[in-house]
Amino acid sequence: MDVEFKPGVWPDVPRMLQVIKAAGYTPVPKDVRLTVSGTLHKKDDGWILEVDNLKQPMTLILIVDKNDSQTTNAIQQQEDKPVVVEGFWQARAKADNNSTTIRVMALNSQGTAK
Repeated sequence: MDVEFKPGVWPDVPRMLQVIKAAGYTPVPKDVRLTVSGTLHKKDDGWILEVDNLKQPMTLILIVDKNDSQTTNAIQQQEDKPVVVEGFWQARAKADNNSTTIRVMALNSQGTAK
């Protein structure tokens, strides 16, 4: 099922999964795919995406497969630039209630997401 949100709204993925389960269906958290635009920044040893056009600020922690040199190189070349990130939502660590993560599958210059 594809779901598109109104501009400015961030999905509450854990709640969506609960609603699906309560309706008698089996949610598959690992299949929640997101396409998000924002500005890419280096933070510590990793990368974050400051999501644009939201009513409340949102920063995503990006998980990048270190063996995927194409995506890693693309990220390094797009630092501090607007991009579109496609990837899979990841449940946050219980100890870190303020972060949301996305496992990056593709990165494009802003406006070129499929």
